[in-house]
Amino acid sequence: MVKYDYLLLFIFSCLLLTQCMPVVGDKPIEEVIINLNEDKTLHQLLDYQDRQEMDSLILYFSDKNPTYRYIAAQAFASIKSPKAIDELKNLLTDDVSMVRTAAAFALGQIGDEKAEVHLIAAFDKNDTLSLNQEFNAAILEAVGKCGNKNSLTSIASVSSYRRSDTTLVKGQALSVYRFALRDIISDEGTQSMHDLLVKTGYPEEAQLIAANYFGRAKNLKIDTTQIAALSQKFVTTTSPDIKMALALGLGKTKSNRALEALITGLRGEPDYRVKSNIIRALSNYDYARVKPIMLGMLNDDNKHVSNAAANYFLNHGIRNDIQLYRKKALEQSHWWPRATLYRAANKHLSVYSVNTRTLFNNEIKKRIAETSNLSEKAELFKALSEDPNNYQTIINLGVNSDQPLLRVAALESLISILKNENLPLFLRNKTYTVRDEIGELLKTAVDNADSGMVKVAAEALRNPDFKYTKQFEKFDWIENAMDKLKLPRDIEAFNELEKAVAYFEEAKKKADPKFAGDETKEKKEVQLTKTSFNNPIDWRRVKNISERTEAKVQTNRGVFNMQFYKNEAPGTSANFVKLAKDGFFDGKSFHRVVSNFVIQGGCPRGDGYGALDYTIRSELSQLSYNKEGYVGMASAGNHTECTQWFVTHSPTLHLDGNYTIFAHITSGMDIIHKIEPGDIIEKILIIN
Repeated sequence: MVKYDYLLLFIFSCLLLTQCMPVVGDKPIEEVIINLNEDKTLHQLLDYQDRQEMDSLILYFSDKNPTYRYIAAQAFASIKSPKAIDELKNLLTDDVSMVRTAAAFALGQIGDEKAEVHLIAAFDKNDTLSLNQEFNAAILEAVGKCGNKNSLTSIASVSSYRRSDTTLVKGQALSVYRFALRDIISDEGTQSMHDLLVKTGYPEEAQLIAANYFGRAKNLKIDTTQIAALSQKFVTTTSPDIKMALALGLGKTKSNRALEALITGLRGEPDYRVKSNIIRALSNYDYARVKPIMLGMLNDDNKHVSNAAANYFLNHGIRNDIQLYRKKALEQSHWWPRATLYRAANKHLSVYSVNTRTLFNNEIKKRIAETSNLSEKAELFKALSEDPNNYQTIINLGVNSDQPLLRVAALESLISILKNENLPLFLRNKTYTVRDEIGELLKTAVDNADSGMVKVAAEALRNPDFKYTKQFEKFDWIENAMDKLKLPRDIEAFNELEKAVAYFEEAKKKADPKFAGDETKEKKEVQLTKTSFNNPIDWRRVKNISERTEAKVQTNRGVFNMQFYKNEAPGTSANFVKLAKDGFFDGKSFHRVVSNFVIQGGCPRGDGYGALDYTIRSELSQLSYNKEGYVGMASAGNHTECTQWFVTHSPTLHLDGNYTIFAHITSGMDIIHKIEPGDIIEKILIIN
């Protein structure tokens, strides 16, 4: 039996284990069997989950069939209601390991600190059994989602797990990582993740989690000894997944030792994802030291890499090099880094360099006129927005366009102009006039009930720096616009308007002499509208999805195939199949591509703000985005999914438990890595 550190043992031994559920019958059923084709009770349970009928689900917690207990418990991982904690805790002592594990997962998903004590109490000391290790690992991760810093310190301090205890080591790593995603960190947690990476013999799954910890955790304290060991690991590892995550962590240290490792790692690196992350990591270092490397990366054959380098100059460039950025833009054969470099040149150009600025702007406008690529036009609007004097051009070319993508991109560019810290220097005595003019455009966008523009406009209207509460003392038009939107289709825009109304109401109260100076009146949290049940699972279609059913996605770059997770996400899978067979996806674009993250498509508007007249529920299972090529549903919050979906370029563990995984790529990942913004889904065929 594994020995535990004193501190962790003390926590667990101070708590009483809850009693086990009684065995039903002489020969209890011990196996979880999910057969969605034949078992109608499973349909009923998943319909309860779909309708969020919690009381009906809880009734099945005591069912003699462990499959039903498992599905009922798992349902609350998607519902995420604290009301279920007192009932779910009883399943932590279920006779069947899969049921116990599902209950632990659901309690972690709920994320309420009240669940922590029950999870710790249920931790099984007899973890020599593999089933108990699975359960204990689930508890460790769940505590990471809801526990406090004391628990983090205790869990991270456990040093007695053997390297061969793969499941427990992974659970411990996930726990520390989940704490970090909640901005809860400790020196013990950092040391434990460091040890996973640099000491030999630990499973690669755990090392990947540790690398992502260093890549995503904020405000870590990493000493010189740790930096040296992590740098050595970065140089020697053969895993691109570990290397790309660790690169970001090393960059945050800003140390010379890490810099040497990053530069060494860049030489001869074949994986564009690793190179892209190294470029991002190098942005933490002195411009003069990094500049030659970035100039070289601009010439990389991979557009993701060249655009990452262009973004470096956009975010970290200097005034003296603006002609260099323009020169490099003209040399680019691909529109993506070219547009970014033009933006960099315009951004870093002096306010007073009028003639040069005119030259740059004319070249950008010429390119906008010549290209038929909407995504390129949208990026070039951003380049124009670096000069606030282009506001009228952006209005004419974009806000008045018949293309949703260009309208939204133009509005975002105008808002970017308002955020320009040198706005008064650019516009002089026209500053307030332009601000008010853009304000009227925001109002018009809201009045017109264009969901994408409403969402963007509402966010800007409640930006305190813009002072639109003074321009619009009356704001009944915002409330009127809410009536024009169609729910649940426009739920994202609707909720932004709710926030805007609350912001204007708060400003009005503060302007009232009766309210002024009264600190006892606290600002109320905005209660946003939630989507209600509106689209039942199509069980006939679910039945037609077999283990061998695939979706063949034909794009202008080539073909990739995906296979469904029918049991984990039946409603989502059925929805995707229906849309594909109806031809809905034909001709839709990949409107969003983030290098070394995701490609995203399926928006009927083409700008990321579109949906149909229904929503489907989130189906959040124990599947993890721990590899490339997982297919998930985009959303504007829990249970707002509809038509938009994405494919991951690489492991994205921070998405776990928040975005439905409903498929994985079986072939064609090379095509997915080639997709760029604006590429087209020509057709999706469902193949049995």
